[in-house]
Parts: sequence; structure tokens; C-alpha cells
Amino acid sequence: EETPNRREAHRTFRRAASRALFFRRDWMQSTSRRHHVVVGSGIAGVCCAKELRRCCPEDAITLVSATDTCKHVQDVVRVTDHLERFKVAEAGVNELETLGIDVAKGFACGLDAKKKVLQLQGGQAIQYSKMCICTGGRPKKILEHPRILTVRDTDSVISLCNCLKTARRILLVGNGGIALDVASSLVHLKVTWVMKHGHIGDAFFDRDAAEFLFQCLRFGKRNLQTVEKFELAGAEDRTTPMQGRGESPAMPSKVAGQAVGPKWSRILETVHGVADDKKGPNLASFNLEIVREAEIADVLLQHNDPEAPEDGFPVTVQLTNGDTYGVDYIISATGIVPNADWISKEDLKKGRNGNLLVNRTMQTTAPDVYAAGDVVECDSSWSQDGTHWFQMRLWSQAKQMGTHAAQCMAGVGTPEALGFNFELFTHVTKFAGKKVVLLGLYNGQNLDESEEGDMVTYCRSGDPRTEGDAATFVRVLLYRGRMQGAVLIGDTDLEEVFENLILDRLDLSAFGPSLLDPRIELDAIFD
Repeated sequence: EETPNRREAHRTFRRAASRALFFRRDWMQSTSRRHHVVVGSGIAGVCCAKELRRCCPEDAITLVSATDTCKHVQDVVRVTDHLERFKVAEAGVNELETLGIDVAKGFACGLDAKKKVLQLQGGQAIQYSKMCICTGGRPKKILEHPRILTVRDTDSVISLCNCLKTARRILLVGNGGIALDVASSLVHLKVTWVMKHGHIGDAFFDRDAAEFLFQCLRFGKRNLQTVEKFELAGAEDRTTPMQGRGESPAMPSKVAGQAVGPKWSRILETVHGVADDKKGPNLASFNLEIVREAEIADVLLQHNDPEAPEDGFPVTVQLTNGDTYGVDYIISATGIVPNADWISKEDLKKGRNGNLLVNRTMQTTAPDVYAAGDVVECDSSWSQDGTHWFQMRLWSQAKQMGTHAAQCMAGVGTPEALGFNFELFTHVTKFAGKKVVLLGLYNGQNLDESEEGDMVTYCRSGDPRTEGDAATFVRVLLYRGRMQGAVLIGDTDLEEVFENLILDRLDLSAFGPSLLDPRIELDAIFD
């Protein structure tokens, strides 16, 4: 028989259990309403979605992709505390569903920031709790024409390779990373490289480093057996090779996919043009012509002109310096523009080039709307005295920003955490077959207002003509005796010690040029 005390105990237990069930149900309902949306399936978008899944295991996460593929990071190797290298791989976007990330295929065409609704073409609307825009950029193009090519995604690389197979002469315009990759890989073909600057790689290097890289291009050894295989992910099924110069090349879809990856240009090293008589790529030849301080003034397309001579070129290019070139194709590598046209300035504030402005937590000017990658511009809140980081649209920063944006969306990232994650600019890549490491304010970025004499640079350069692949280049920049940045080309093994010298802010004035003396073991001195 149940006593009054026991009945009261049971009622107390039931009330407690009911309250626990209510709070559990209410908690589940509140978390189910949290729906994070990531727009874009490039490196920034995929890194953001994966980090959201890690930080918010109970929340719903949807990635919106305009293509069937996505880019992801693999084989991450940490070179120093702040410098890492990794591979970029392409996979089907549906593979993200195995991680618990929903995929919505479509094109973002509108945003109602007040109602928190993302609009897709076709009428689909997605309600979000928080959203991150990672739509990247698209290449600038001189004209829309089959003879004018750009490089952005896998399809555009396939189209470029097919064009090169039948090309006699190519004109390359631009001086950024894509242009450097193309020029480095096609020196064995007849390529005219036109740039508005006085030296190659102006976006990355000063004149000394640029001259060293040019000598590497001119005298470096190019071995076909060292060319890494480029994964084209079903390229044979997506593009039909051209049969001759008279046919238009198979062009990629109007929808540009994600940027193709840091090693995309390796496949170009195996492509030969008509001038090689189809005997295979002559990697020992050097046919690169560089035209400095010039731009394209006019383009004449005449490949359908029946009066054109049989051995004539379908494209005539006039430069601002008065020179005229006949070519089969123009490769336009003059930069990118942000994919943010679908967002109005009333919804989100934009920078001078149309990029979305973000603060130190990757948040835009609208509540709960974040952005990362090539589509963003860091606002003035990122400027801090003494920082050695600056924005540059690179793979490494897309990964960095996408991850940081996810942590801020999840509530585990703060502006203070930014100081550690973004305290030093670092990037490792390859140009002209050489390992290139960029550290800190290596070209004096953010130091424009310094007085004369405050900045000092020391440089050590090898000779690729006599040293071959063993030649290295080292350049450091000091501001009032403290190292601010460094450029390392080749196998120098100085990344870690220079990174520490930059962050430790030691006064190195007493060392002078001997700081780069190869006989001095800096890691032993500054251990």
C-alpha cells in the first residue's frame, strides 16, 4: 500500500521528470531551429561547412553549390608553427552528405537579410539562422570569344589544354599567380607574355626576386618525369578534343566552378603545340618572349575571314607600345572579380571592388551573415599596429578564413583568437619549379608611411646558370632593426628561424648583411 510520503515522493519525481522532458524537448526544438547555411563549394565554403559540423554537432548545416563538385583540403603538412602546405582535391559535392552536411544544388540569386532568407534560382528559398557566403570570384575577361581563354576551374583547364595542342603561338596577358603558372609551364611553346609591370610576378616579388625567377625559367632543368599527374576527374567525358585549328574549342560551361587548385599548371608542361611537329614536348627549349610595361590596346578577331592567308593567325593583338602580334589564342590572366553581384549594397556593404566587407569575426554588415575567401575584403578593424598579416587572395587564406568564420558562427571564435590565427602572413607554393615561401610583410606591406632609413633589405641570390636547381634566393626586410618579412626561393631551410625572428621582434641591427651569411647557423644562434 502506498503511503502519503511515498505518493508525494512519486509526484515530486514525476514533476521533475516532466520538467526534464520539457527542457529536453524545448532544447531539441531550439537546436533544430538553428540552421547554418554555407554558400559556395570551394575551399573556403567546404572548410567552413566541415568546421561547423565539428563545432555544432546538433545543428543542421546546408551547403549550397552551383556545381556538382567541391574542393577540399588533404595531406596537410605543417612546415612551421604558422606555415603549412596541403593539396587541393576535387570530389563530388554529394560526398559531404556522409559528414552530415546537407547539399542544395542551385544558384544564389537574392538575399533578404532581415527575414534571413536565401533565394535560389528557380524559386527555392532557404531559411537560415546564420549564413556564410563563400562564392569566391570569377576571372576577368577581355572579350567573350572562343579564342580568348581564362583559367578558373577544371573544365577551363581541359579547354586550355585542347587549345594548346593545335596552337602555333599564344599571347598571355597578366602578371599574377595564374600568369606565372602558365608562363612557367609553357616556356617550351611560343608564348608572348604581356604585362603592365616592369618585372614578372609583380603581385608577389620585387625586381631582385623576379630576376632570379626569370633566370630559373631560362636556365632551369625541366624533366618530364617529375611532372605530377593532374587529376582531371572524368575529363574525357566532359570535353571533346578539337580536330584542327579551324574548329572552335570545346568551351567550359557558362557556370564557372571552384578555382582549379595550386598544381593545375603541371599538366601544361606535357602539352606540345603544332610547332613541335607532334614529337612531344621539348622541355629543354625556351621560347618565352616577355613584353614589359605594355597592355592590350585592341584585339582583331579574323579567323572566319575567307580572305585571310592560309598561314595567317586568327587573332591579331595590338599593344599600347605599338607592337602587333598574330596569335592563335589569348590567355587572359588579369585577376578576378568577386561573385557578389547577386547581393545588393542595401543588404550588405561592399568594398571598392565589390567585395563583401567583413570585420575581425568574418561578419558582414548584416546580423548573422558571414563571408570568407576571395569574395571578401577585410575592413579597417583588421588593421593593428605591429601585425605581420595582410590579405591576399590565396588558397591558404581561403582555408584560414573559412575555418575562422565557422568558429565565429558557432560562438567559439573571437576577435582575440584572430590575433593568433592571423598574426603572421605565410604562404608556400612553387613558381618556375622552385619552392617559394613568403613570410610576413615581405614586400613592406602596411609600412608605406615609414620614414626613409627605417626599412633595410638584405638579399642573397644564387646563379641558376651555374648552380642549376641548387640555386637559392633569400631576401629579408627589417624595420628599425626588426625583421618584418622574408622571401625564400629554393630549398633554403630558413622558414622556421625567420618565422621566429619575425614574431619575436628581436633587434637584429648588429648583424647587418651577415644575417644572410650561409656559413652562420642562425637556428643555433636564435634557438
